[in-house]
Amino acid sequence: MKDKLISDSVSNLESTTFPKWIPVTERLPDKSGYVLVCTRHEFYKTPNIAKASFKKHNGGFYGQGGHWANVTHWMPMPPVPPMEG
Repeated sequence: MKDKLISDSVSNLESTTFPKWIPVTERLPDKSGYVLVCTRHEFYKTPNIAKASFKKHNGGFYGQGGHWANVTHWMPMPPVPPMEG
């Protein structure tokens, strides 16, 4: 019984599709809007994940500090969870 439950759980996880990070060298978003981005810190070389606004007309990613030039990857925003009340 326990083995069946574990097997079913693993099968459910394997059939779930998770969003993938898209390298900016492969393609940019199709339209303007918010996306998740992964940036690389210039000095420490560490990754950072944040929400950014993509502008289709110039192909730029923007955050609170303005234009972000060090975006390496992006992905669509996940759906908003259901809200109660």
